[in-house]
Amino acid sequence: MRSVHLSLAFVSAFALTATVSAAPAGTKSIKAKPPQLHLHHTHGVVVAVAPAAAKGQVEVQVKVHHRHVAKKAKTAAAAAVVKKPKAVSGTRTFHVTQTTHLTRAVHNQGKVSHHAILATEIHKGQHVHVSFNKQHNAHGVEVVVHQHNKKVTAAKKPTVKPKKK
Repeated sequence: MRSVHLSLAFVSAFALTATVSAAPAGTKSIKAKPPQLHLHHTHGVVVAVAPAAAKGQVEVQVKVHHRHVAKKAKTAAAAAVVKKPKAVSGTRTFHVTQTTHLTRAVHNQGKVSHHAILATEIHKGQHVHVSFNKQHNAHGVEVVVHQHNKKVTAAKKPTVKPKKK
């Protein structure tokens, strides 16, 4: 009985593979997905903004906030090995092109509103979040603005005091 079930399982598996591999004529193949973007993310303060050599591009220098410090060696043998320190400064340069997504995120009383901006609206001293690829081409730049406890109200009209007679 067991051999009958086993043989039926092999026959059905063979039949399924034969029907799947022989697709009927006129069917379309499934398109391959495009490769995903492998982006890195960082945030910091804009140090300088300069036009790039290519037309329509801007180079933005950002002072990066979080720089990971190398961990100290736990053993004496590991500490004896002298490694060449990397010459990494705290600033990075990103290339902002016409395809870069530029937004301004305004944080006000727990709510965030996003607005589209131009590359000319990025200035020195602004806090930014940058997503970029390995060639340091910016895919997205978000300028972060915090309005701490500033209530959004209508502009008040100036009061005019009556003149004394």
